[in-house]
Amino acid sequence: MLVTTRSHRQVSLDGGVLPPEEIKQLASLRRQQQADLAKDSNIVQGALEEAQLITWPTREKALLDTVLVLFIVAGSGAMIFGMNVLLAELSEWWYHLA
Repeated sequence: MLVTTRSHRQVSLDGGVLPPEEIKQLASLRRQQQADLAKDSNIVQGALEEAQLITWPTREKALLDTVLVLFIVAGSGAMIFGMNVLLAELSEWWYHLA
């Protein structure tokens, strides 16, 4: 399998052995990429840039999704509560007969 790097070079990842010169070049390229990332990485700035890329839902969509989640949670809770009551009654009936 070949992978294309940022410099548009193809690198073998299928277990093929690379020549030592190419390994040194790839290691140097990787160190350069890490240095570029470290130089440009500011956590707050990066988070703000990522937040600007998010497609935020409209207020109405967010409200509708919130209400839907609340109804699903309430319905699930009611079903679990009902099953608990039913099983408790069956348990009472079963063990008082025995």
